[in-house]
Amino acid sequence: TLRGMISLGGGMPNPSTFPIKGLRFDLQRAGGRAEEVALSPEALRTALQYSPTRGLPKLTAWLLEQQRREHAPPEAAAAGLDVAVTTGSQDAFSRALDALVGPGRAVLIESPTYAGALACLEPSGAVLAEVETDGEGLRPDALRAVLQAWDEA
Repeated sequence: TLRGMISLGGGMPNPSTFPIKGLRFDLQRAGGRAEEVALSPEALRTALQYSPTRGLPKLTAWLLEQQRREHAPPEAAAAGLDVAVTTGSQDAFSRALDALVGPGRAVLIESPTYAGALACLEPSGAVLAEVETDGEGLRPDALRAVLQAWDEA
């Protein structure tokens, strides 16, 4: 940096400047029972602060442990297993497409397909190849026909 220069780069806001000092809410439980939840000052500061891109470390560690315990992936797969927290399924889907799909790349899609998927795929410039479905999902005969007619050019 230059002498006397004030950096306006990213940084962590001072938690004492956060406008929310407390947070309490009621959860509706089974049978109509309500449960009050209150965030501790520390939890509230964490929730309002910037966090790593992949999510709050305690949350991602907990989710990763849940994946390992509930799904018991093989040891080799578990070694590379990781999680990231997004704002929702559409955000996660969009990020995956941004990383994996580009102009001219082919993507097999169900027909009919989820309109939200098309909203992410169409701007990418990908070539969409529809595969017919039935009540069981993708029709194997339709998938076979699409792949046999595939033009790798």
